[in-house]
Amino acid sequence: MYFYVAQAIGSLPAPTNLRSKVLSPTTIWLQWSDASLGRQQTVTDNRYYNVYYQSTNNGNDRTVVVKELHVVLYNLLPATTYEFKVGLVKDGLTSAFSDVVINRTMETGMRGTNQLGSRSVSKNVRLYSCIRYNYLHMHACIMCKCM
Repeated sequence: MYFYVAQAIGSLPAPTNLRSKVLSPTTIWLQWSDASLGRQQTVTDNRYYNVYYQSTNNGNDRTVVVKELHVVLYNLLPATTYEFKVGLVKDGLTSAFSDVVINRTMETGMRGTNQLGSRSVSKNVRLYSCIRYNYLHMHACIMCKCM
């Protein structure tokens, strides 16, 4: 007797509110929400998130697995546009992906304040932009819904 174990896709809610923030020419921070966690948004079980990203220049996919609702991606290429999306995995089930977010790393040598922005690409296109950002004071960045 043989048993086939299938991975169900779409049985869990996809992560939402994926946001990105450029921290340096080679570093981007991502954060998202998980509707199945409720208001507190605290992971206390065995779930994890597959964070997929790729450069729009060469398209090489990369994956990072995390157990939190955020991640900092290092060793990115300066002045390069990246696409990001996140999927939830729990108890052998996999969600659909979040909306895709696009952001561009800073050019090498940029310091201090910088115009930043990220775009979420979905059926309802949202554009988030960061007003002014000093990466020495990361929490001073204000995200606003512009379009």
